[in-house]
Amino acid sequence: MNNIQHRRDFLKTIAAGAVGSLVAGSVARSLKAHAAAPTRRLKIGFTCITWGTFPRPTPDVTLEAALKDIANLGFWGFETFGETLIDWDSRQALQALIDRYAVPLKSGYCGTNLTDSTKRADSIAKVIEMARPSRNMAEPSAFLPPMVCPVTLMISRCIAMASSAV
Repeated sequence: MNNIQHRRDFLKTIAAGAVGSLVAGSVARSLKAHAAAPTRRLKIGFTCITWGTFPRPTPDVTLEAALKDIANLGFWGFETFGETLIDWDSRQALQALIDRYAVPLKSGYCGTNLTDSTKRADSIAKVIEMARPSRNMAEPSAFLPPMVCPVTLMISRCIAMASSAV
């Protein structure tokens, strides 16, 4: 038997051992980092406005496409206008739609006037009416009536989605 090892074979063996050691160390560090990563609590939902889901005088046809896409993209929940929810609920189709795509309603929004005290009773009645379709939902949802200011509208949407996530 010839036990003489040539220099090139020796260097190939050393190189293979070094690469194997580096790969094993990298995999071990990756597994350790992954195991130590905290569970994320922030859950992101999406608004149906992107699909043109707005209050309209005719029955809404855009909510289903919105929920299908939102579910396929992996979002955690959705929000839309209260008028849209009333429309789908009046046709007894809202809960079935939410169940079909497994994307829970997290918030709804409606335009009310919170700055004029003479319109307070009407504003409260409007918010209650728009929240009615969510009364039997398994998931908690929030209806935040924004003020007329667009900045407040955006803030209230963010608060509604974030408060449901915690």
